[in-house]
Amino acid sequence: MIKRSLFWVLGSTLLIAACDDNDNDDRANPFVEGVAQVTSRQTPDSAELTANIVPGSVDPASPQVQNRLVSADDTVTLIRSQQPNCPTDNVSGCINGEQDVIDGSIIQDTNLLPDKPAWIRVKVGDQVEEYSVNVLKDRKSHALINLDKTLMVIGGKVGDTLTNDILESKNLGRSWYKLTPSTPIFSPRKSHKVTMHNGMMIMTAGKNENGATNHVWMSKKGVKWEDITPASGEGFPARWSHEALSHQGKLYVFGGVSDASGIKQVLDDIWESTDNGKTWQQITTEGRQWLARKALSAASHLGYIYLMGGENDARNAFDDLWRSIDGKKWEHLLPAADLKRRTSHKLISHLGKLYLIGGKGHRDNPDEAKTYMNDVMMSADLGMSWTTIVADRVSGTDTQNRDRSALVFSPRSAFDVASIDDKMVMVGGNHDRKGGLNDVHIANGDMTEWMKIHAARKPLDHREAHAMVSHGDKLIAMGGNNGDKHTAQVHTSIDEGQTWKEMRPAMKTTDAAPIGRALHHLISFKNALYVIGGKNTDRGIEQQVLKSVDDGETWEDISALITGVLPAGFGLAGHAMTVHDGKMMISGGEKADGSINNKIMMTENGIDWTELTPSCVINPLMPNTMCDFDLTQHAMASHGGQIIMMGGKKPAQGDPESMEIIAQVLTTDDGGTNWMPLQTSGLAPIAAHKLVSTGDDLIATGGITAETEDAQTLAPAMMTSGDDGKSWETSVADFLFSKRKFHQALVHGGKLLIHAGVNELGEILSDFWTMELSHFDDNTANRHTVIVNRANYYTLCLSIFSIIEKDNDEFSAACKTYEEKEHLK
Repeated sequence: MIKRSLFWVLGSTLLIAACDDNDNDDRANPFVEGVAQVTSRQTPDSAELTANIVPGSVDPASPQVQNRLVSADDTVTLIRSQQPNCPTDNVSGCINGEQDVIDGSIIQDTNLLPDKPAWIRVKVGDQVEEYSVNVLKDRKSHALINLDKTLMVIGGKVGDTLTNDILESKNLGRSWYKLTPSTPIFSPRKSHKVTMHNGMMIMTAGKNENGATNHVWMSKKGVKWEDITPASGEGFPARWSHEALSHQGKLYVFGGVSDASGIKQVLDDIWESTDNGKTWQQITTEGRQWLARKALSAASHLGYIYLMGGENDARNAFDDLWRSIDGKKWEHLLPAADLKRRTSHKLISHLGKLYLIGGKGHRDNPDEAKTYMNDVMMSADLGMSWTTIVADRVSGTDTQNRDRSALVFSPRSAFDVASIDDKMVMVGGNHDRKGGLNDVHIANGDMTEWMKIHAARKPLDHREAHAMVSHGDKLIAMGGNNGDKHTAQVHTSIDEGQTWKEMRPAMKTTDAAPIGRALHHLISFKNALYVIGGKNTDRGIEQQVLKSVDDGETWEDISALITGVLPAGFGLAGHAMTVHDGKMMISGGEKADGSINNKIMMTENGIDWTELTPSCVINPLMPNTMCDFDLTQHAMASHGGQIIMMGGKKPAQGDPESMEIIAQVLTTDDGGTNWMPLQTSGLAPIAAHKLVSTGDDLIATGGITAETEDAQTLAPAMMTSGDDGKSWETSVADFLFSKRKFHQALVHGGKLLIHAGVNELGEILSDFWTMELSHFDDNTANRHTVIVNRANYYTLCLSIFSIIEKDNDEFSAACKTYEEKEHLK
């Protein structure tokens, strides 16, 4: 009997689901669920995990099955260490070995930390399976190969770095560890190809730090590599982004791009080798053949070479399909189905069928946002007809399909897929300008469902004075101070902050990253993102106004297009912004010369701005109180037809060189021209805080309430006002999140979200908190507050000997139902 289990860590919940597959038993294969719910609090060096087993239930589709595989009576042990294959009977002998039984008690953990490689072993009874975290890393343009049922990932680009590392997995991609090859070894590279040929791995070409290569390397096991690059005149020209395959006893290389003399040229040549890659001959084709292209894909399938897609030197993508018996004569196939113009995709032969998977779509206009695909098409008749078995789903726009994305890999290019027995395994890829993916998906049977079995996403790390905004169904965070510098990092989340994807933002005209900044504002306004103001790492104030229409991937400096306000007018830090009545508004802020802005600026389209000097309307209840508009580190929110401005710092009376924190609340109902000070109660001076509107209430979080040259006193973690800012109540409950300043707070998806900032000890935080606003009640918010923190920014689907059999329909159906129900992404 083989026990199989699916094990997820998602947000603050760790889930275990199990099934039983007994090939020698006449009973139906049962499926049951078992859930281990884990919550966590974490410091930079350790985490506290609290876990409980929730018994599983029988699949309603098979009510006759009564036995339960993972239950409250099962002993589930989590073993963590800094080495693979930690013996379960000698965990203390492993590097940083830790093991705990899930029994509801607090687990002290020092392994499951961001960016720290670790191995988890899950033991249920006498069954053990292992999973790695932060070993595969964000990777694209790599090679994936099946070497005698061992998966090998070779090279590629990890973040911004080319690599020549070699990773091995013996359990279908659940656990990876890095091999230490003997020297010599090939140079770090991307966009190379590795082909299994006559029992050996043959690597061809690729791009290293010097450009295109014509290298050929050979290895039997991945530890010892031999450089078999042909002598000059006996090999193919240098290239990358080509295709290579083994077919009918020969090796072939097709197309790609060269950069001889610094000039890129897309190729249409074909080379073959009959001696395992030691020498090569160019093939002279007969008749028509495919046009020059790079980022193409080819497969050897039932006696034919098939070649599809790619792009030319003008970045026009192809959708054509060709086949040849020997690389000399090519036949252009014209299937009725639209194969879609695509590049950096995968064409693969698997169990007598041909599959076309994913890739990057074609753009008619280079200024259009890039599109990525996650479809799967299949041909069972030698490429003559094709069926779409997994429809292309655009992430972020199709809510129904996104909720089912645990069963479909996310759109991507520059990934790789390997066939192993009756399964296909997908590793990594690319879904933005420069960033990579680090997930693993497995499909079997009809290849319609791709189960994510490993993903360790990079968290949104320590920062303060950053910016975060709700933009459609996404959260987008940008910039801030991480303790070392002011960053331009952009992170996005589609699950309310549980997991984050780091993007690689770039300026539209230069492809360089935007300038890092802090104390800036990021605003979602009329389907675009705007960044205004902020200080760079050198403490200079930025004047550029940046705009993005692709969720923060590409940015355009629109400063030269703006009318009504000079560019210097946007050089602000610590200003306040909001969107009200279809207008984007700016108030206050520190200028480049150290003075404080006292103007209000607004726009209806992001380009044409109006600057006005606000007026103060006397409040009859306090006729001697005037309005302060020369403010910095204040907050502003649109609330119930009004704009509320709260707190901040102003030049001290009698000493304009110093600043004082004030308790002022101003309100306007005419769009920002005339403001009235409110008579408030329960409000102390406050600055560096956040103010949000829930629709009914105003919520102020964090900030500074007093400061001297040597110390600062932080404001309460949270205050609320139910009367439009007049009276304030400090929540006295024992909040899970601490007092803080220069953090982010916003409303998204019906929840109040709190992220990072600086605590009372001066430590820069990275924690993330959510509170259900529909459950909010005075002094009871903590009961509805759930921490989602760095310790749990891992999404893992792990399994106990989970070789998912293609005929195990009960397993597949139950897993599908369970994941849809839980919305596991």
